Amino acid sequence: LEQRVRGGAMSPDEATASIKRVSDQLVEPNAVGDITALVARLNALKPVIGMQREQRREERTKKIEESRAREILILAGDHIYLTSYRNMLAYHPTQGADATVAVYSVPREEAHRFGVLDLDGNGRIIDFQEKPQQPRSPWVSMGIYCFNKDVLVEALQADAEDELSKHDFGRNIIPRIYQTHRVFGYQYMGYWRDVGTVESYWSSHMDLISPRPPLELDDPDIRLRTAGSIQAPAHIGARAVVQDALISPGARIQGMVLRSVISPGVIIEPGAIVRDSVISHRCVIQ
Repeated sequence: LEQRVRGGAMSPDEATASIKRVSDQLVEPNAVGDITALVARLNALKPVIGMQREQRREERTKKIEESRAREILILAGDHIYLTSYRNMLAYHPTQGADATVAVYSVPREEAHRFGVLDLDGNGRIIDFQEKPQQPRSPWVSMGIYCFNKDVLVEALQADAEDELSKHDFGRNIIPRIYQTHRVFGYQYMGYWRDVGTVESYWSSHMDLISPRPPLELDDPDIRLRTAGSIQAPAHIGARAVVQDALISPGARIQGMVLRSVISPGVIIEPGAIVRDSVISHRCVIQ
């Protein structure tokens, strides 16, 4: 946790909260003492981390200001979908928008997990609620934004000056600007899943191994691009059984795999049975 804080991956307060969630389960006096010392070190890092984050924000804002781009596209990294952003980028100027948010329709009972938007007849955002208990609209933010550069710079600078802000687009920036600027919702109609929970992460994998998967991973027109390492082909043993599964490179299957996704480097030993599962990189199943 301390390394993650020093690297900027999480704040001292986030790390301290994680520690407190498990500290009550500790019974070893020495462990409790170590935890207390770690919390003290994390608290001492707060001013340093705060300065580092502010410096990084200023550097990023400066890069945006110096860019020759007229629009800036901002993407989320924990969603599953397959699209070309050209349609959204074309929609943005036709509406005379200052900012455009990609939106997706979900069942009302699921909308409370997301930022919920209400649109008028022209697609302009007229209301925004971050994870409301009783959503008033089925439209949720996909975490994909297109901004006019000058509007984005202005919004980032105003957000940086707000000491109460969490510096989050969904929680702070969009709710602040939709009332003062022309902010529209671009309605995305394809397959999209937020994988921010274990359940949604699992179910999206199960979607991909269905008889008619919602995404064609081998679509020649929209290629998948990944930074994964090059590995040997997967090996399926003579007595292995594999049904309705995605097997990644480097995996070695000697047992049984049923309706599962096997990540790179996984070993399924003889006699092992994997069913309805997502197995992470380099795991060994005995």
